[in-house]
This record gives sequence, structure tokens and C-alpha cells, in this order.
Amino acid sequence: MDATTPDAVPPPGCPAHADARIPLYGPDFAADPHAYYDYARSYGPSAPVELAPGVDASLVTDYATALRLLQDNGTFRKDARRWKAFNDGLIPADSPVVPLLAYRPNAMFSDGAEHLRLRQAITDAMARIDTARLARSTEQISDYLISQFGSRGSADLMADYAKQLPLFVFNELFG
Repeated sequence: MDATTPDAVPPPGCPAHADARIPLYGPDFAADPHAYYDYARSYGPSAPVELAPGVDASLVTDYATALRLLQDNGTFRKDARRWKAFNDGLIPADSPVVPLLAYRPNAMFSDGAEHLRLRQAITDAMARIDTARLARSTEQISDYLISQFGSRGSADLMADYAKQLPLFVFNELFG
């Protein structure tokens, strides 16, 4: 067992390993992420994690806590340009998490008036969706995908259905 397996991580609250973080990367994590997330939940509403080598974070594991954080715009900002560790040079610019977490001018990474302006554009666009038509289209797409593997008698539901359905539906929405 190596240090990247959940069993090798010290138990929650262990004073001898206060800085131990759960690694959310690497081949062991990729092979069984559920084991890592289950272990993270044992910490309570948040757990100390490492997103990539040297990139520390807290993983929120509880819905109520996540909701409180997402609604507290004064304390928990979305604008990644305020990412202190990155700005202080503690996160390498070529870290694999930078493209995922770096600032982008969209509603997800903006705060305040800019966030409201961008969110309103999304809200307005989504309000124009004919949900009855979307339901019919989704059903037709589902039927089509099932017809592609139905005659085989077996399917990889993730590859043959679950991963494809959202792509087809978004294509229907956005053309």
C-alpha cells in the first residue's frame, strides 16, 4: 500500500498528521475515486485534500455546508484572480489544475455585479427554452442511443448512453 491509497491516509483528526491531505489525483485515485470521496466524507463537512502535487484545498462533502459557502459571496469569492497561493507563486503555472481553476470571464468565476450581469444572460437564455420540446427531443435522442446498442444485447451504459446523451441534448439546445 502506498501513500496515495485511502488506507494509507491517517485517520481524521490525528494530531500527528494534522497536515495530511487526501490526494485527489494519480492512478490509484483514478482507479477508484469513490473510495477517496468516501474517506473524505469521514472527516465531516469538509476534508483536507491535495488536487495535484502541492495544490492544497478543502473539499466540501456536505450539501448544507456547500450551500452556505456558495451563498456567502463576501467570504468565499469565485474570482480565481484572488487565489493567493497562485498569486504568491506557490502553484506552478503549468500545474494540471490551473486550466480548471484559473479565472475565466464567465458567471462561474465572477463575483458581484459582473456575476449578476453574466448570470442574467444565462437565466434569460434558459427561460426561452421550450421544456416540453426539450423533453420530447431528449426522449427521441434516448431512443436513438438505445437503438444503437439494443440489438447487441448488451451495452456499456456509460460509454454507449450516459456520456453521449448530454452531448446530444446540448447540441439540440445550442445547435
